[in-house]
Amino acid sequence: MNNTKKIVTSAVMVALAVVLSLILYFLPFFQFAIFIVGIPIVVLGKVSDIKMQLMASAVVIGILMLIDPTYAATVATLVLPLAIVQGYCFHKNQRNSQNILYSSLAMVFGFLGFLYSLKFFFGVDFIEEIIVMTDRMIADAKVVYSSLNVFSEEELIMYFSMMEESIEVMKLLFPSILITYSLVNTVVSFGVSKKIMKRMSIPFEKTYFKDFRIRENARLIIMVVLGIITLVSIFDNGSMMYYASNFMSIFYIILHINGMAFVWYLFEKQPNKTAYKVVSIVVYFISPILGPLNIIRFGLGLVGFADMYADFRKRIEDRDS
Repeated sequence: MNNTKKIVTSAVMVALAVVLSLILYFLPFFQFAIFIVGIPIVVLGKVSDIKMQLMASAVVIGILMLIDPTYAATVATLVLPLAIVQGYCFHKNQRNSQNILYSSLAMVFGFLGFLYSLKFFFGVDFIEEIIVMTDRMIADAKVVYSSLNVFSEEELIMYFSMMEESIEVMKLLFPSILITYSLVNTVVSFGVSKKIMKRMSIPFEKTYFKDFRIRENARLIIMVVLGIITLVSIFDNGSMMYYASNFMSIFYIILHINGMAFVWYLFEKQPNKTAYKVVSIVVYFISPILGPLNIIRFGLGLVGFADMYADFRKRIEDRDS
């Protein structure tokens, strides 16, 4: 792409990013989808380079600063790190797993930057504010439920105890919640960006979810982290639950992804593969609601764990060849 075309493309993407930012700014209810602001920057990274991405991002932030500096800072920390890294990975034709991993890490660090900037510049502890607001909601709920005279004293105590325990679990699992939130946003941004690039006839290497697998280096990282948690538990038993709970919840998600990829690989050999894939996703998400079906998630985790070491797909391909 020549310089003139790069500049024109950058201008179009900047304009689109600003328009999307303004739409979300005036429709706060939809700000949960704020990641879409960065999609034009992702596409720009694929068709151009990281220098153009950085310049375009600076222009977007400059325009948003004229409207609302706080909102501009939010976009700069929560959206643009993910968009820049993801666009760069597309440009370098990184594997899907690498793209998602690096982009998720970028969003995690961006979110941490957002939290610390709030505390440093405005004296607002975001996490503490959420905890205070939640405690206030629990206190209000106690007053309301107690005044209804519908529940017995024992039922009220049990209900309030469950609420307080849920809040404590959320505090304990905040790191894994943050990582999961970043991962979900990254995956959605990844999928939407690829769809847009396909519509724009931008060439990119086609990869498929069924080919996702945990590589040897990832297995090594997992073992190292497990070793660190074990050492921490020996020297500081009080921190064991914190580290183990967060790591195991993330590890659990990774195993599910790996297990689902293997299942989709098997579906590829079936005549109604699309229907099977849709059903598998629906069952996966409704299984926690329907108690007996939750065994499916457990089984999927076991399949993902076994495939992580046995690499069943490679064995099947070697056998077929």
